[in-house]
Amino acid sequence: MEAIRGRLSTKGFRCSKNQFTLLLRNPLYIGKILIPAWRDEPEELVDGLHEALVDELTYERVQERFTKDRYGRKQRGRKGNARIRPELVLRGHLLCPACTELLTGSRARGGSGHVYFYYHCHHCRGASFRADKAHRDLIPYLDSISPAREVQVLYQGIIADLTQREEMQRRGRLASLTAEHALLKERLFRTDEAFVEARISGDSYERLKAGYQEQQRRLRALLATLEEDGENFAEKLRYTISILSNLGKVYQRAPFEGKHALVGSIFPDKLLYHEGSFQTSPESEIIALFRPKNAEKGERRPSFDSRRPIRLPG
Repeated sequence: MEAIRGRLSTKGFRCSKNQFTLLLRNPLYIGKILIPAWRDEPEELVDGLHEALVDELTYERVQERFTKDRYGRKQRGRKGNARIRPELVLRGHLLCPACTELLTGSRARGGSGHVYFYYHCHHCRGASFRADKAHRDLIPYLDSISPAREVQVLYQGIIADLTQREEMQRRGRLASLTAEHALLKERLFRTDEAFVEARISGDSYERLKAGYQEQQRRLRALLATLEEDGENFAEKLRYTISILSNLGKVYQRAPFEGKHALVGSIFPDKLLYHEGSFQTSPESEIIALFRPKNAEKGERRPSFDSRRPIRLPG
């Protein structure tokens, strides 16, 4: 990037390094406007009324350069400028089935004038598919990995065991804090007596009283938290099981930011998509345990190995 800026400067282009970076990252040039986050509204990238000067594919390639070092290797801990869009909620979660590099996404206008969104590979150009179809195919895949009935029964047993252990620990902690709180009340009472009987000075009294009262406030907060945890612990575990048992429905009902976050939390190692089928990369042993539906029916599920890139036609 710096070399490009240097060549432009010899032709009279005057721009600092920081300004040059901001120019290249500005979505204004692809016909977009960035609406900043405000109150409860998230940051959003919307279509502008002005004409785009750069196509989205070129823009995405430039953003990708910011995530690589001078040798073309991906830098860790840095993020590109890609933002979550409702039409491309899986961007950042999909790998190319041919070269296993991260896919990007962009839109294209068809001959009829309709706009379509695609996921595609910048690296080997071996994959390109409609985003809406991939999104539809993800629903049955999520449904297929809900826990088997016997796994759910096992989870219920685990929940009961964990709840019992947590309740025993919580009650022990409550008893300890309650005793400590009673001891503080006794100390505060004795401090009042010592002051009334003129055995301590006014400064010492105020200092001791303030210290004991602060400890009391802290203990009351801890006690309230423990009481709340006792009510919510089992419910949270059951809620988790219900989510795992209904991933497809949960995904469909979630807002697009929630969809993006949900997929990322379930598939941290990304997904592969080829010919209408999804697979984790590498194949997840946990997901394999959660796939009872096809197995029960004796159906064979299409699979491919991310360690052996697929030779795609064309």
